[in-house]
Amino acid sequence: MADPNPYESPRSPKPSVPPKLIKRGIGLGFILLLTPIATLITFFASCSAAVLIGMDSVGLGVGLSDAAAGAIAYGPPALVLAGMLGWAAWAWHQLRRRA
Repeated sequence: MADPNPYESPRSPKPSVPPKLIKRGIGLGFILLLTPIATLITFFASCSAAVLIGMDSVGLGVGLSDAAAGAIAYGPPALVLAGMLGWAAWAWHQLRRRA
């Protein structure tokens, strides 16, 4: 083995995985972990909104149709799920591109 050059600073071995990639991987894990929680919270909130909006006020017989109640109850959770999974896919793509 050759002697180290006294005129060069010693080189430390580089880690096999850069710390930035580890941070991005942890971030991706948190996105995937929080996706079902965010979807459930949105589902309960929008379901409550559909029930409250659809209540017959003062017996007037005016309420929501089943399609409108379904759109209010299931639309926002579907959008949250699609958005969070899209964000996770984007993060995965960024992680794989940087590796």
